[in-house]
Amino acid sequence: MLELTTLSGESHFLANQLGLSRKQAVNGNRSLSFLLPKTDVNAHAFNLVEEECFITDQSTGHRYRIKQLEQRVAGQTPVKSVTAMHEFFDLIDVYKYNTLSNGVKTISVVMDFIFADTGWTYNIVEAFDNLEFENFGDDNCIALFNKAIQRYGCEFDLHSDKHVTIRRLVGIDPDLQFRYNHNVKTFKHTIDTSNLSTYIRGEGKLDDKGVPVVTAEYTSPNAAVFGVRHAKPYSNETIIHQPTLLAALKRQLIDAPEVSIELEFSVLKDAGYLSEKPGLGDRIPTIYEPLGIDLDLRVMEIEDYPGTNKAPRVTLSTLRKSYGSAITDFTKGLFDEFFDSDTGKLKYDVLDEATRRATEALNNSLTELEYPPGMGIVARDPNDPLRFVAFRSAGLGVTTDGGITFPNAITADGINTNLLTAGQINTNRIRIFGGSTTDYSMIEGSYFESRGRYTRTWRGETKTHDIRLKFENGYLRARNDNEDRSAYFTDFGISTQVDGVNASGTLEFFSKVNSPIGRGVTLTSEGVTTIEANGGAVYIQPSTTLNVSKPIYQPSVITTTTNGYFGVDSEFRVTSKGYADSNTPGSPLIWRDVRANSYFGDQVIVNQGTNLYLGVENSGSSTEGEVRVTNKAGHNGGAIGYRPIRASEYRNGSSVLTKQNIEPMADEGLFVINKLELMRYVLNEDVDAGNYSNWQIGVLSELSPEVATQDGKAINVYKLLSYAVKGLQELSDLTEAQAEELADLRLLVEGGATQ
Repeated sequence: MLELTTLSGESHFLANQLGLSRKQAVNGNRSLSFLLPKTDVNAHAFNLVEEECFITDQSTGHRYRIKQLEQRVAGQTPVKSVTAMHEFFDLIDVYKYNTLSNGVKTISVVMDFIFADTGWTYNIVEAFDNLEFENFGDDNCIALFNKAIQRYGCEFDLHSDKHVTIRRLVGIDPDLQFRYNHNVKTFKHTIDTSNLSTYIRGEGKLDDKGVPVVTAEYTSPNAAVFGVRHAKPYSNETIIHQPTLLAALKRQLIDAPEVSIELEFSVLKDAGYLSEKPGLGDRIPTIYEPLGIDLDLRVMEIEDYPGTNKAPRVTLSTLRKSYGSAITDFTKGLFDEFFDSDTGKLKYDVLDEATRRATEALNNSLTELEYPPGMGIVARDPNDPLRFVAFRSAGLGVTTDGGITFPNAITADGINTNLLTAGQINTNRIRIFGGSTTDYSMIEGSYFESRGRYTRTWRGETKTHDIRLKFENGYLRARNDNEDRSAYFTDFGISTQVDGVNASGTLEFFSKVNSPIGRGVTLTSEGVTTIEANGGAVYIQPSTTLNVSKPIYQPSVITTTTNGYFGVDSEFRVTSKGYADSNTPGSPLIWRDVRANSYFGDQVIVNQGTNLYLGVENSGSSTEGEVRVTNKAGHNGGAIGYRPIRASEYRNGSSVLTKQNIEPMADEGLFVINKLELMRYVLNEDVDAGNYSNWQIGVLSELSPEVATQDGKAINVYKLLSYAVKGLQELSDLTEAQAEELADLRLLVEGGATQ
């Protein structure tokens, strides 16, 4: 499984990749490649696969960075070809500006210098000799690492946790032996003895007089087999000790044939290789009978194919190239293909074929002149007498069949040729025409015209078009003779024209419309402008503002950020699609509704009507809707903080028209009023804000069911007021009865007093 990590840190698993291949080499390149077709499953991740993104191989944990990306179309399916390098080679972008102090250094000191502040760690498995270094640094980390492992003659393993293990040789010694073409049949092998040498001498740093302070020479034991063959002398300005120089000479000398054998890993297993997977650097003794020598071939390169049954491919070789030397050898080989370093000139082999053959014909005297009677001059090919050039008064002709035909000729009637090779043709006075009257190409002076027909199906309609492409007067014109219209391509942009009618539209570059400096692009249409994205989104991303002077018709507007802003100087108005300006007589605005979750504003003002309505749901149950005035937190998960309402008058709707089942109230008002308990309390919201002194007085709904709302969570003030009115009526009746009793008592008292 592969995981993609974009430069922004977004991660996605990749699906449906094809041809996954992993390559690795001893002290060399490590890469991963695959094809990724766009499918319904990976459509989102497909668009995110770009250069410099990371690819993580989940089976090994190793990460690779995409360095090569090619996109093409297979049929109608977009496909990306991806090649990614191991993240270790990102160290090529880390530069060490300072240098180590000169002198003898341990390998640990050198590696500490290379890997410091890179995020990579290392460990060294075996002991290495201390070597002298001079001016080591001032280069990128990969270059310095390659220099170090070459100097110490070591190899390395890469781990998925950004760790490097350094040892003398990676790999193992499996218990088997090759005999070339006996127990192993290879499908590709290379034997190269061109660099074979058995003797080398060298020198180290030069003193002030130009004399080397140390010299050494080395003769390989293979000189007994191949004789003494001298290698190019070796020099190194950083070496001042003889043992170091001798070790460098041994590493420099190629004293055995360079052998490379490529085969599938299944072949190795058939020959007795016991491991389930090939091991990079594994050493396999090999008897190479054609040269009568024993070689220690190693697994230097491995290419495997995860997720398939295809056997890994391994390369056994005596060569060991570093990443840097492999690139250098490739570049030098490419350069040597066309440049002769001895003469300092381009090699003859890389000249253009026609130029090369013409040069050969003249310099090597491949032609000879003859003067046969009555035949003018004949230049005959000495290697093929049927090939000659005839110079006569009628003209010049070239034949390859002994003069039977002259397919290439110059006569008074014109020039006939089946092949013309030239650097430049001046057509100021030449008209070149080819084809028929309806299908042709024609060049005349600075004018070029190409005409032809094609058939296309567009939006379900199939038509055949007669098209002429014209290059003239510094612009390109595409003319459709069926539709009597043209498209013009100039340095100003693209425009269209229908005969006798205005242009359909223009795309103007360097436009000064809304751009005084002339750096804009303007798209103009004489009719409807349509932008469609059948397979994706349309993005308009201005750096400052998006200015639209006319109405916008679209099904929805969705922002890519948290908030959406509509900036106006006066009012934001929601009207019908038949937008009209209220300042224009006879065109009143037709208002439309706005639906949202929350409204934040300073005022709500009635627009055209007299009253303001707040509509809530009436379910007929205990959870019927209410108009609630709270703090800005709203419902706040049930922790509601209510706010007061201030107005000149509060009116409770109580019309007989809004009620049913009307009957006199039989309850005793004073009984209910006397049951209510007045409480003193502080609101939770005040406590949360640290205000403990804002005491309130009132009844609690849970303790006062007679005047509580149906859900028991609030007080019905109108009901409470009605009970208070009923109580007052009862008190009034009681007061009147008591007054009558007092009057009767007063009469009795006053009458008794009279008697």
